[in-house]
Amino acid sequence: MKQPNIVWITLDSVRSDHTTVDGYKRDTTPNMYEIGVEGYNFSHCIAHSKSTLPSSAAILTCTAPSRNTVGMSGKMLPSTIPTVATRFSQAGYQTACLSRNSYVSSATGLDRGFDRFQWIASETLSELSYVTLIKYLVNIQSHSAGITRDTAKHSLAYLMNETAKRWVKKFDRDQPFFFYLHHNEPHRPYYPPLSYLDYYTESIKMAPREAAEFALDVHYSNEKIIAEGCNLSAEEWEALQSMMRRLLTPT
Repeated sequence: MKQPNIVWITLDSVRSDHTTVDGYKRDTTPNMYEIGVEGYNFSHCIAHSKSTLPSSAAILTCTAPSRNTVGMSGKMLPSTIPTVATRFSQAGYQTACLSRNSYVSSATGLDRGFDRFQWIASETLSELSYVTLIKYLVNIQSHSAGITRDTAKHSLAYLMNETAKRWVKKFDRDQPFFFYLHHNEPHRPYYPPLSYLDYYTESIKMAPREAAEFALDVHYSNEKIIAEGCNLSAEEWEALQSMMRRLLTPT
């Protein structure tokens, strides 16, 4: 029996109660919903930690933070702990990973076992396909925040998606593959691409652009706001929730 190809997608900071699958009032994840209807979805899933580093180490090693130590007593995965990618390689799989989060990178050792690995960030864009970069820049009004020097406003989800498509086409068809993708765009700051700026804003009092700028202010002042008890008005909460990024960008 031929071994199946496996694509594992992690969406950083997505709460189940803000997805279509879990009955959220906004249709935020229609494609995920279709996958859940046709396949399986689980109503209960408990993370190993509240933050990305220990959670990612647990996901990619199938061990608890108390054992792998990443994000607990250490920041780098010990050499004695094998990764899921290593296990798949031993089982005859091609392995690849695209990551938008620095906690899933060579800096933490979580790139171990992948035949091909790419961390996508502003400082690594030159390593991507020039064709993909040009397409991104030409359509930056749709895929991101348009022309602005404020890097916090930009979304790189399009680059993730396009690079993933290119990699899938290059896999050896005679050998199964394990492809892990770690998307970071659902994470704050909640500044949507311009083409999605007015999504979910029909019931809020702020104008879409005003709501986006407010969400960015919350991002920059996050620690202060939390320390003061998150005393946002109902209008501000509604604006912030309306700006939480749609998980897929236009293609």
